[in-house]
Amino acid sequence: MVVKEKCSIKFEAIIDGVPEPEITWYKNGAAIETNKKHFKTHRINTNIYYLEISDCGLRDAAEYSVAATNEYGESSSRAMLDVVSASNFDEIAPIFLENLSDTTAAKDDKIVLRAKIKSHPVPKIVWKKDNLPLSLESNRILSIFNGEDLELIITTFTQNDEGFYEVYIENDLGQACSSCKLSEIKGKKPNFVKKLKDTEAKVKSTEKLCCRLEGYPPSEISWLFNGRPIESGLKYTIGKEYGNEILTIHQAGESESGIYECIAENTYGSAKTSANVLFLEKEKERVQFVKKLQDYDVLLDSTAYMTACVVGSPRPDFKW
Repeated sequence: MVVKEKCSIKFEAIIDGVPEPEITWYKNGAAIETNKKHFKTHRINTNIYYLEISDCGLRDAAEYSVAATNEYGESSSRAMLDVVSASNFDEIAPIFLENLSDTTAAKDDKIVLRAKIKSHPVPKIVWKKDNLPLSLESNRILSIFNGEDLELIITTFTQNDEGFYEVYIENDLGQACSSCKLSEIKGKKPNFVKKLKDTEAKVKSTEKLCCRLEGYPPSEISWLFNGRPIESGLKYTIGKEYGNEILTIHQAGESESGIYECIAENTYGSAKTSANVLFLEKEKERVQFVKKLQDYDVLLDSTAYMTACVVGSPRPDFKW
């Protein structure tokens, strides 16, 4: 990673473990004393960990690592940080290369309001919400600037975070401002935008039934066969693929033929889609010789072979 001198940077790690691991951050192999003004750690959504370095100096260029340890073992990850000297840049008044964008979010989402700027010296940065200064004292809301990318991170969105956001950047040569609106996604009952289709398949085949829905908050999904609930097991697998709801029927027999339903339900309503699925034996085929018996001569006392090839479904009986 690269950061401009006097700017800030964050390292992010997603760590899972049971029991909960102990987390330690290192700089060039030495443990970092965190939760100070220069080094701060944050944790969100139970398994996302940050190391934030504020007001980076040339001394901060180093290898950084994080180690997670519990009674069952240890895992670590590392990255290099390069700090670019402020003397390498020409003075310029702050400008926005990319402005903040309007954003929608659901409860508990991680939100990043992002802009790209150019400024030297490093600007003073002030965030506002609904025309009032935004408090950044809590670990829940972070402001990060690496010299080019400016981010406001809300680690867990709540309805109180809705509003009009502005960021002001200022140095001795001038100032600039960008703004955006952050809104909560409103509730919507489920609606199947891709429905189940009537299907015919062969006995002993594996068949996937697929549908897709929209709605918020996410729906509880249930599958029915001829009105009876289906659970995942040897015969059925319930899952998702690329945003689709999937029911997989394994090694189906004729007894798996019937009406399949997918029902979606959230706090705003419910919806369902259904299809008739038939599992059939291989299509019947009349008996016919594809290679017939042929006349031929054979010596006395020798062995004679007579060959014929027959097709048909179901398998035909043979009589000589």
